[in-house]
Amino acid sequence: IANGSPDTTRRVIFMPTFRSADWRLFVDYEFDLQRLDTLCRENGIEFHVKLHPYSLLRMGPLMEGLKTATNVFHCDCEDIYDILDQFDTLVTDYSSISFDYLLCDRPIIYAPFDYESYRDQERGFLEDYTTLTPGPRAQNWRELEALLLEPLDCYSEARQELNARYNSYQGDD
Repeated sequence: IANGSPDTTRRVIFMPTFRSADWRLFVDYEFDLQRLDTLCRENGIEFHVKLHPYSLLRMGPLMEGLKTATNVFHCDCEDIYDILDQFDTLVTDYSSISFDYLLCDRPIIYAPFDYESYRDQERGFLEDYTTLTPGPRAQNWRELEALLLEPLDCYSEARQELNARYNSYQGDD
């Protein structure tokens, strides 16, 4: 993983789904890189950000800020599936990566910061979002930061049920 430090103990990956105004996730919802970096450093967390390649073209200020962070990193791997199992927690919003990550049976934090606008102006949903999200949901970065410090094992059974429903091949065969 790019820039990873061996001193930290928990690895988190933030992978939001592509949207037309994805940069707004870092403007409208109380994002503070310094605050997040300090929280992660103080709590032994590596927080990796993996954005859609098209999004990177519009994220200049964020990418510059990440160069000075100590525990928040840009994940620049070519194929996330090569390293997805190396993360202890996934943070996502509406991305289908959550269904793949269910195979790891590890915590997922959902960050549907822009739920209404995504539902109404972007792609919408084929099923009820609440039934597809076996984990806590944060409405902004401050709530997400608080959830990073919470134990999330209580969602294991719900993750396993959703995994069985959507991932018919479990890789054990």
